[in-house]
Amino acid sequence: MNKRLKTFLMISVASNALLIGIVLGELSYSFSSYFVQNAATMPSSPDCCASSPEKQLPDAKRKLFEDIMHPAWEKMQATRAKIDNEKKKALSLLKAEPFDEKAYRSQVQHIADMHAQIRRDMTAAVTKLARQFTPQERAILADIIAHPPLSAPPQPR
Repeated sequence: MNKRLKTFLMISVASNALLIGIVLGELSYSFSSYFVQNAATMPSSPDCCASSPEKQLPDAKRKLFEDIMHPAWEKMQATRAKIDNEKKKALSLLKAEPFDEKAYRSQVQHIADMHAQIRRDMTAAVTKLARQFTPQERAILADIIAHPPLSAPPQPR
């Protein structure tokens, strides 16, 4: 292969890996956007809006929701902080001369794995709740996930 083609392929591979990391990150953030609002929007917060969907849950189930989701949210926040540091490392690897493709790919994969772990943890928390909720309560749970606080409320049809 000539040198220009090789350079083009290296740049293409690096940009595709970076794009994959960005897409996975956005999916993770959108799935869990309910839980990444500021602390005032957490269900356990006294400042949480009165019309929020979790207020429709019976008191015992609301407590269960808070007991399960708050630790999952805190763990996710801690992982996100680690991801931010790992992204900085990936960018440093991308800027380094000479470019170490293997190290860069490994770092991007590590970030993707951390995002996947967040999704697994949040899915496990939601599943744990869903097993203990009635069909009506699961509908409220789905509404909480689909319509985070501070977003536009669902419009009646």
